Amino acid sequence: MPHIQFDDEQCNSFILDSKTHYENPETTNLEIILWKFMGFVSHPSYHLFTRDPEELKNSGRAALNTRTLNLRGNCRKVTQVTDLLAVKSKAGLMTFIELIKQYRSLSSDAVLHTSNENSEKIYSNFFKFKEVFELSAFAFPIKPQKLIVFLKQNVFFANIIRIYSLALFMLMRCIKSINPISLSDRFSSDNQCVILKDFGSREVSLLRSEEFLIWRYSDAPYTYKTYTINLFKKPIGILVSRLTQFNGANFFLVMDCISSDPIKRWKGFCLRLALISEAIALNADAIFGLFNRKNSDLATFFHLPFIAVDDKMLPHRSPIYASSVVSSLKIEELERMYFSLGDLDYF
Repeated sequence: MPHIQFDDEQCNSFILDSKTHYENPETTNLEIILWKFMGFVSHPSYHLFTRDPEELKNSGRAALNTRTLNLRGNCRKVTQVTDLLAVKSKAGLMTFIELIKQYRSLSSDAVLHTSNENSEKIYSNFFKFKEVFELSAFAFPIKPQKLIVFLKQNVFFANIIRIYSLALFMLMRCIKSINPISLSDRFSSDNQCVILKDFGSREVSLLRSEEFLIWRYSDAPYTYKTYTINLFKKPIGILVSRLTQFNGANFFLVMDCISSDPIKRWKGFCLRLALISEAIALNADAIFGLFNRKNSDLATFFHLPFIAVDDKMLPHRSPIYASSVVSSLKIEELERMYFSLGDLDYF
């Protein structure tokens, strides 16, 4: 079963297979696929596929992405698996099993798997992979009527919503002028280097580096906005967001929040208020994020006024599995790792 480093030919093959099941640009748009699998030059990605011997076509595929796991300054090579797909409708469980058995073919120190409702059953029930953590969602409603249609149609609730929205806008306007935490879209390279270094020395994460930020956000075919988090005008962190539409509503996605020191308690509360102010300024209908809640940095987003979103309200659970972990790497170290929307490939 071949695994070949992505080039133009492999990207085009990947897109042809995607079109057998999907229409979304995340798997069928050439510009996005080239960026996703060939843009991170120091971390190449590999096309893993099984072939139908009779039709000489792929029957299943996955992408093996090389990543650097940062263990508080100690770096290890890991494989992150994405885009698992049984291409042919008649390709069943054995196609997946053949592919999954080859996840370790890059000979890295561990394999990390994102999952959906289909692959979760295979990873947990058949292969008995270890679920190291589950991604949790948080949100904050700015315009509830854009999120729940019946609220707009019901006269009683519509009046309550108008009062809520007006009160929120007025309150946040007052708070913004006295909030010690502010978000600025101006930042210096020197400040960025210091923040990334401090973050990397204290966190377990898939490495956040200048190269990663440039590839993941600056060079992406999507529009992201990068902020400096300031405490009394002193830079203490980097925050990345994306404004996107879903079901007719505008969502302010929190992609990454990288800080020199943990942003907890009152600083975390002030950051959440600053995010609400910024989302209102961008005419967002809601704030949303998907993080590893067990991580001490990311836990700050699961406190008031933000609310945790139950898995039942999402398309599926988002467990992260680990396999083929070398003996020198303790799997327990991964349970509280920093893992955000920036580590996923579909936002």
